[in-house]
Amino acid sequence: MFLLITALFLWTACEPPVVFTEAQPKGVKTQSTFSKKYQGTYFCDSDSSWVKVSPKMIYKEKTFFFITTRSEVEQNEFIELEGNIAYIDYFETFVQLEEIDDNLLAGNVTLRDTFFEIGEKGILKSYKGNEIIKLMIVAITAMRSIVHYIKTNRRFYNS
Repeated sequence: MFLLITALFLWTACEPPVVFTEAQPKGVKTQSTFSKKYQGTYFCDSDSSWVKVSPKMIYKEKTFFFITTRSEVEQNEFIELEGNIAYIDYFETFVQLEEIDDNLLAGNVTLRDTFFEIGEKGILKSYKGNEIIKLMIVAITAMRSIVHYIKTNRRFYNS
């Protein structure tokens, strides 16, 4: 878990220790998808979230259970309520609500945070068995630490 936290810190740090203007390593072909050996869904023990490596992206999902009052939902300008389905504008998501009683509602909302996506701003290369990512103009080799984390922690299923 320490490696994942370290990798995420390195990934989100304002100024990484090494900055490349081109994706590294030079002369290695760009990949269009993550290798199947890395694709899958992994459980993160520290915060009970799921880290998913799909063919073209890495993202994290976490589901939150909540209880609120009907009046709080109705008075919130960022939530649209249609029957027992709420649209939460901030998260751009729909949530199925269950009535606990006349005034209390409960639901689960799943939030997703994309770490990396292959495309115009994200380049993936494979080198000596490691997946190396370049995000925007900064080459980030923290993937090596994430891959180590994935290899040493529980894997639940392939996607």
